[in-house]
Amino acid sequence: MALVINDRVKETTTTTGTGAVSLAGAVTGFETFAAGIGNSNTVYYCIAHQDQAEFEVGLGTLDGDSSDLTRTTVISSSNSDSAVNFSSGTKDVFCTLPASKLIFEDANNDATVGRNLTVTGDLTVSGDDITLATNTSGAALIGDGTNFNPVAISGDITIAANGTAAIGSGVIVNADINNSAAIAMSKTAFSAGTGVSLSTNTLSVDAAQTGITSLLATDIKIGEDDQTKIDFETADEIHFYAANAEQVFVSNGVFGPQTDSDVDLGTNSVRFKDAYVDSVTVTGDVSVGDDLTVEGGVVDVKNTGAQSQVRFYCESSNAHYAAIQAPAHSAFSGNTTLTLPAVTDTIAGIAATQTLTNKSIDSDNNTITNIVNADIKSSAAIADSKLATISTAGKVALTALEIDGGSDIGADLTTSDLIIVDDGAGGTNRKAALSRVVTLMTAQGFSQEDPTALAIALG
Repeated sequence: MALVINDRVKETTTTTGTGAVSLAGAVTGFETFAAGIGNSNTVYYCIAHQDQAEFEVGLGTLDGDSSDLTRTTVISSSNSDSAVNFSSGTKDVFCTLPASKLIFEDANNDATVGRNLTVTGDLTVSGDDITLATNTSGAALIGDGTNFNPVAISGDITIAANGTAAIGSGVIVNADINNSAAIAMSKTAFSAGTGVSLSTNTLSVDAAQTGITSLLATDIKIGEDDQTKIDFETADEIHFYAANAEQVFVSNGVFGPQTDSDVDLGTNSVRFKDAYVDSVTVTGDVSVGDDLTVEGGVVDVKNTGAQSQVRFYCESSNAHYAAIQAPAHSAFSGNTTLTLPAVTDTIAGIAATQTLTNKSIDSDNNTITNIVNADIKSSAAIADSKLATISTAGKVALTALEIDGGSDIGADLTTSDLIIVDDGAGGTNRKAALSRVVTLMTAQGFSQEDPTALAIALG
């Protein structure tokens, strides 16, 4: 569907009302809308009543066979520029060009187009200015493949309203400079005596550089390439890169790895000589290849839920170890201290078969159990004064009494001398004076003068 305007297109209609009009055929000397405009196209029309003061100018659309004209847009009319309710009678319907749609010169020779202007040929502007409603300072007319529109210049290059172009600071990289550019030294900020020289495309800095006193920038990188560099991009931080990844960084009071547990301090073959630190906190294992000296005097071995251990390995490929382990929490009544001996010695264990020599047990609270006769040295010669009184019955057998080696009383027996008797043969031993023997003998009818009876009594 297209807008078509043609000459001498005119038909009549007897249609009434405000709807589409039915075309009744061409007026003599004119052609039909079907021939001059074409089926389904749009056209500027005028409908004028032959007998009444009714007219309407607008934009209409022909149907598929151009038999009807639909009044789509009313431009002007006898009904206050609204659709006319045509009365009965014959009306002329013809193609026209409304005055409001014409391009014409005013008194100043200026022409105004109400909306879009299509030029099928070249457009020549003899003046200096093209004025757009969206005129933007510093903008350029940019084609997008369909239209040209004012577009503000952005990015690395800017253009001022006076046409001055500027390249943004720091946007030119090495690839932007032609190999044959041969930038003259006079075009640089370098001067003699700074230790910096430029030859062709090579920038050289003297080894003994004293002229450069500082390199300060909000974003500066130093390195072989972007994979291996020192980056000062972040304020108050220095970042060190290797193998295209950040390894360590330095910030206020911190020197640390960028990724947790990712960076070693030294290697197995290349180590730091000495390290001096105030304190060390280690969340993993610690391996010391040589001696470890702790000058603070206290070593705390803490844990995350198990009893702490210190392991001492043997000299053969660390095949075995002896561990010192803290007691369980339930065994503690307070903190304890194990004091080592002040001489070269071996610590005895409760499960090992070992001999303790020249040791004294000097506390009454110490208890030695399970001592048998074989545990006592034959030459021990324990003094009587070290023995307590045996008060438990049956602990000394009668056969264990030895009187042959004893000292003789050295005097005659008297009735006050004591003997040991089993009281009533009940297992209770008691002392008795010999006077009780005399009493017994008398009660049995023996005479004290009867030596035989006395001998029998004494056994």
